Amino acid sequence: MLYQQHLTTLKLKGKSKTTIDLYSCPLRRLSNYFDRCPDTLTTDDLKTYFADLVESHSWSTVKTDRNGLQFFYRFVLERPWQFIDIVKPPSVRRLPDILTTDELTRLLNRCRKPEIRTFILTTYSMGLRLSETLTLTVNDIDSNRMRVHLRQCKGQKERYYLFNSSNLAKVFRARLLKALDEAGLLTAKLKKSLPKNWVVNCQHTGKGEPALKYLSRYLYRGVISDRQIVASQNGKVTFTYRNSACLPGRLVVCLTQKKQTMPDFLLLTCGS
Repeated sequence: MLYQQHLTTLKLKGKSKTTIDLYSCPLRRLSNYFDRCPDTLTTDDLKTYFADLVESHSWSTVKTDRNGLQFFYRFVLERPWQFIDIVKPPSVRRLPDILTTDELTRLLNRCRKPEIRTFILTTYSMGLRLSETLTLTVNDIDSNRMRVHLRQCKGQKERYYLFNSSNLAKVFRARLLKALDEAGLLTAKLKKSLPKNWVVNCQHTGKGEPALKYLSRYLYRGVISDRQIVASQNGKVTFTYRNSACLPGRLVVCLTQKKQTMPDFLLLTCGS
C-alpha cells in the first residue's frame, strides 16, 4: 500500500520514469532488509541500514537511496527527514578522462561507416550525453544559425548547442554518400575520389528549382564550360576535360536520366 502510494506521489510530482525507478528501488531494498513496513522504522534502524549499505554498495547507490527515502518520508509519510545526521556521502571531485588529439584521430579513423563517424564526432565535440545524441534528428540542426536543438534532455529540459561547421560538413557528406549509394551511383572509384574535407555554405537558398539554380552558377563554372561540351542528345552528354596542362583532352560520355533523383549538373560532376 505504501509502495503504491510512493509511486503515485512520484508521478504526481512530475518525476521522470528514470527517477521513479531510482526512487522506488530503495524502498523495496529497505523493506526486504528489515522485513517490515518502512513507516515503523526508527532513526537507529535507518543508520544501521545505511551502515551496511556503505559496505556493500557504492556511494552513488547510497546517495540515490538517501534521496529516494527522503522523498518517501517528506511527501508520503509527511515526516521530517534528518538525512545529514543519518548519512552524508563524501564530496569527491574526479577529473574527466580527456582523449588526446592522436587518440581521437585513431578512434575516428577506425570508423568505417560515415554515420558512426559523424555520431562519435558530434557527441564528443559538443559534449553531449549519449541519450541526447540518440534522440537527435536532422530537423533539429539549424544550419543557418549553426545550432542544434536538443530535446528530451536530463530533467525533461530542452537546450540549444552551437554546432561546429566541420561537423555539419561531415553530416552533409555522409548524407550525400548515402543518397548516391541508394541510387546505385556510388562506385568504388567515385568514393575514393571524393574529398574528405568539405566546406559547407550555410546560406539558405530555398528548395527545389531555386536551390538548383543557385548551385548551378558555381558548379557550372568550376566543373565544365560551354566549349567543353561536344554533344547532348538522347540523354547523353559528351564533353572533354583535361587533367593537367600537359595532358591532352579526354572524351567523356556521361549518362543522365530525367527520373534520376540527383540533378543533371551533379551527375556531370560524378561522371567525370
